[in-house]
Amino acid sequence: MDPKFLKQVEKFSNLKTALETKKRNAIEKANNKLVFAWNGGLFRADQQTILFAKTHDASRDLIMLDTNKTPIKIDEVQDFIVKAESSYFEAMNEYYLLYEQIKTQRSVEKLMNDD
Repeated sequence: MDPKFLKQVEKFSNLKTALETKKRNAIEKANNKLVFAWNGGLFRADQQTILFAKTHDASRDLIMLDTNKTPIKIDEVQDFIVKAESSYFEAMNEYYLLYEQIKTQRSVEKLMNDD
């Protein structure tokens, strides 16, 4: 086999591995930022949690399971929603920026560069 071709295959393989690792790390970082503490519980600020809190019937108590399956009463629902949305948007904005950086490292020029 052509050594030059093998070198290019190795570079591509290394790039692919590095990109996958960066993507995994970026999503893991975002997932960690989605977790927030509230009233003794840990909650995940995902779309489901935010939507559920926003649409609950105000005439009833809002009791939600936290990430440890512990029931937590949410007394200040609006404050809870603000905290969850803040955590969500912060995590997603950071993830988006990291992902955009990763996308720029996929170009053929970068692949062919000997850096």
